[in-house]
Amino acid sequence: MELPEPVLIELDADLAGALDIEAAELGISRSELIRRVMAQHVADAPKTEPGRWVDRYKQSPMGTISEWGDLDAQLAGAASEALRRHDENGDEPA
Repeated sequence: MELPEPVLIELDADLAGALDIEAAELGISRSELIRRVMAQHVADAPKTEPGRWVDRYKQSPMGTISEWGDLDAQLAGAASEALRRHDENGDEPA
């Protein structure tokens, strides 16, 4: 069995207290509880995270107008305005 790598974490008093209670109820150490929770999180993450990003992309793919408006048009307009001011005043574009 591989030896665990020591990791120092800081918790606020409430979270540390909750950790102690949960660990005591399970009859394990704080470290073991954190290892179990993190192992489960890592095991679950690849299944859930990419799916959420794909779902969000399907709701509003790049190049489509979202609740924020037409961002491509807004960016193009802002760039044109900055260049116009530069041409008129010699100002650097913002």
